[in-house]
Amino acid sequence: MTVTVDPGAPPADEYRVLGPLTVILRGRPVPVTAPKQRIILAALLVRAGSWVSTAELAGAVWDDRPPPENPRGALQVHLTRLRSRFAACLPGEAGPIEARPGAYRIVVPPGSLDLDRFRDSIGRARGARRGATPDAELTWVHRALAQWRGEPLALVPSVRLQREVVTALVDERLGWTERRFELELALGRHDQIVGELRAATIAHPERDRLWGQLMDALAACDDRPAAIAVYHQARRQLRAELGVTPGPELRRRYRDLIAEAGQGPGSGTAAPATGRDRWWPQCQLPPDLTDFTGRAAVLGELCATLRPDDSPVVCITGAPGAGKSALAVRAGHRLRARFPDGQWFVRAGGRTWSDILAEMLATTGVRQPPAGTAAAVARLRREIDGRKVLLVIDDIPEGAPPPGLLPLPAGSAVLAVRRADPDAHACDFAHVVVLPVLQHAEAVELLTGMVGPARARHEPAALDTLVERCDRLPLALRIAGAHLATRPGSIAAFAARLGADPLTALTIPGSRRAAVRTTFELAYSALPRNARRLFRHLALVPRLSHRVETIAELTGMPPSAASAIVADLVRAQIVGLGPDGVIRLHSLMARYAAERVHAEDSPSDRRTAAQRLAEWYLRFADEAVRLCHPDVLRADTGGGPAVFASERAARAWLRRERRNLVAVAVHSASSGLDTLAVALTEALRGPCGAERHHADWRLAAEAALAAVDPIREPADAAVARLNLALALQGLNELGAAETHLSQAYDRFRTRGPAQLEMVAVTALAMHRLQQPTKRFDDAIELLHRGLRLCRRSGARQAEARCLLHLGMAHHGRGELRLARRCLNAAARIAERTGRCSPHTEILARLGAVCTDLGAHHEAVRRLRTALRMGRSARSAHSVALASYELGRLRRATGRPDRAHAHVARAMAVAEPAGYAAVLVNARNLLAGLHHDQGRAEDAEREYRRALGEAERIGHPGARCEALTGLTLLAHRQGRDHQVPVMAGQAVRAARATGSARWQFRVRELLAPLQSAPIGR
Repeated sequence: MTVTVDPGAPPADEYRVLGPLTVILRGRPVPVTAPKQRIILAALLVRAGSWVSTAELAGAVWDDRPPPENPRGALQVHLTRLRSRFAACLPGEAGPIEARPGAYRIVVPPGSLDLDRFRDSIGRARGARRGATPDAELTWVHRALAQWRGEPLALVPSVRLQREVVTALVDERLGWTERRFELELALGRHDQIVGELRAATIAHPERDRLWGQLMDALAACDDRPAAIAVYHQARRQLRAELGVTPGPELRRRYRDLIAEAGQGPGSGTAAPATGRDRWWPQCQLPPDLTDFTGRAAVLGELCATLRPDDSPVVCITGAPGAGKSALAVRAGHRLRARFPDGQWFVRAGGRTWSDILAEMLATTGVRQPPAGTAAAVARLRREIDGRKVLLVIDDIPEGAPPPGLLPLPAGSAVLAVRRADPDAHACDFAHVVVLPVLQHAEAVELLTGMVGPARARHEPAALDTLVERCDRLPLALRIAGAHLATRPGSIAAFAARLGADPLTALTIPGSRRAAVRTTFELAYSALPRNARRLFRHLALVPRLSHRVETIAELTGMPPSAASAIVADLVRAQIVGLGPDGVIRLHSLMARYAAERVHAEDSPSDRRTAAQRLAEWYLRFADEAVRLCHPDVLRADTGGGPAVFASERAARAWLRRERRNLVAVAVHSASSGLDTLAVALTEALRGPCGAERHHADWRLAAEAALAAVDPIREPADAAVARLNLALALQGLNELGAAETHLSQAYDRFRTRGPAQLEMVAVTALAMHRLQQPTKRFDDAIELLHRGLRLCRRSGARQAEARCLLHLGMAHHGRGELRLARRCLNAAARIAERTGRCSPHTEILARLGAVCTDLGAHHEAVRRLRTALRMGRSARSAHSVALASYELGRLRRATGRPDRAHAHVARAMAVAEPAGYAAVLVNARNLLAGLHHDQGRAEDAEREYRRALGEAERIGHPGARCEALTGLTLLAHRQGRDHQVPVMAGQAVRAARATGSARWQFRVRELLAPLQSAPIGR
């Protein structure tokens, strides 16, 4: 049976204060790195469900330091940011933090807060105590203490919380730890707790009760001299460190021990052993890590399974560097009392089963093992029969173990660590545990313990970065921690080194074994030849998310063979396979794969593989664009066999593979595959233009243009320039876009192809409309030329797009009826061709024109249809644009409530998608709605934000709107001395746009202020 253990799995929501402050929502950690936000969150969680006043929160945040001038406002800022972090993890749900005047509280689901679970278990323990059931009480005390993961509220930099909350929590934990030892002693388990009691007295020498319990445990083990020695040690430490003497209870125990010692030894001595009974229990386990962190669920699984009665065999597997050996050693130490006849440890890496058998027989005292594997197995079983031995095998060998060896005789158990395929001989293992990497909070806790809490508190963000750059692998984290612990310098500086060359940085100088690269080499060298080749090629194309079909193309393997190898790599924990079929390499392993592919594969082999993959992607992308974007004018790319069953499948493929297309285009450009790089970039024009992924498109186009020789390949250079210009246009970088666009247009106008000439002429026209000062006459002339080209070639979709842009140009000039005529013609063509794009934008623009004409019923009909079609096509831009125009319409018709809802939707869609023009227009509209309803402060805030955004992105219309709104607001608030200057700014801004529509609009809005002189 294979069990994958996820330490973070139990509840979907988890709040932890009994250790490093941690929040996990829907199974994912919520990063709260800002110190003041951590303090606020901690202060709320330790009183979860109760109201905490702002004064108490301020006291926790600023301690004894003077608070800012407006502490309530500062708290609100931090709380807003904290609540937004929760909201990002709980879309559509109310967050856990609630507010009322002067107070806040956090409401968490029952059982999700470790402090609540601790106190609930303590309550149940008290109930069991009243019922006189010590076994049950001990069980509940164990459960309570299991909630602790270290120092409470670690990395929360509040002196007040540390003084008032942490001290009380630590005292509470210590009290119940002492009660736990008391119960263990009462139940006769003294031999199992001696080690823990020694550690507890070292950590808390001031606790008389712990010293007394250690003395009782040793006395119960018939070791009175050791118990007496403990008393003298306690007396010395108490006097030296605290200046006090042992209390009366400790002195009484000492007197009792002295009296018993005077009566002679106890009755616990055993008779001398003879023959086979000369057995010397050996603990061969390496020292346990004192700072072992996390893995509570996995340890619990191992301890529950490794019971002598069942003779179990357990195998731990996981990714290289995940801490499998450390976990096995920790489990072995935990189980020493359960296997008192020995805890053997065998390092089996590279050895045969015969060698391992000889070593185990020598441990039993057999110096000369019998000849033959079968005889050696029989002798070993005879020697350990009837005993309780735990055998830990690190890096168990490949191949089946000798017949009859496993499981061991009753009473003994085997815990193995396997670095190869754990399923290769699954029949030999009754239980397989797959070890994941650490959770983020556990990794932070591990590093904090190594570098020190003060240093960790000083650079919490850098610590988080370092954790993720180590991929949360314990080996990498320990090496990083060792570097930081022994060297000065900031955590941020070391994290930056990891970003540049992590495998070299994660090495302890002079120790080849203490290196992440060495661990990866061991796993890599154990793979078969074809598996090594496939693994290397996973890193050939940077930033490519592989599936089986892409890695098959890259390696030239049949898909069935590639699928089988990927399955083997997944079982060996070298790669992961997501539910979406993506093969996942963590970043350190990807770096190692990249090293290997450049070291082992020749440049020509790498180029051939890259060409195979690029041609495969181009074949799929060409057909997908033909199916999904037939309105995109392209030079004839030829045809090929169908690869998609439907347009829907093609659209899903394009959305899924867009970033991969960019990655392959960029890699093709750097691999000397210039023509393929240009062709892939041209294929991106459809999906990136329609979905407005201009930044991705730009990456591919820049790489393609840099790779092409414009002298030898002028046609390819023109295509690359056209794509780069269109991407830059979408990013509003108009100067650079015009240079590339003009050069591309000159080529296409004289040499063709006609399809790309139409694209270029339309783009040039739009460029004239995007300028801060609109050049409407030039744009309209170019669009009419484009319209003639479209009609001559029968390109109906392109004709509709030309008419759309003509309508926008006439709208900008204030020629509303002409704009309406163009947009209606465009809508009829789009409706007849049955394509959603650009139909949704045509309808949204037509709705805007109808709003300005006062044709409100038609505007509502057009805009609702645009919104519905945009949602159906999953076109975020269409949804944002239609929502904004509906908001503008509802404001014009006196429906502010509906207008607010539409503008909120427009902003919610536009902001994350990066649609800056829609967002700034929506912000101006929101400001206007606030102004209409008398909320002057809100209106001014939004107008000023809109003004800043408009100036940043170069949107003159939005700048006019914001300046006009601020002018009207100043007049309404009685700031008449500011009105002339502000009105003058608005008028000059309107004139600078070159748009008659904006000049008319500004004059119309400012007409009520005619009594105030307006600057020239």
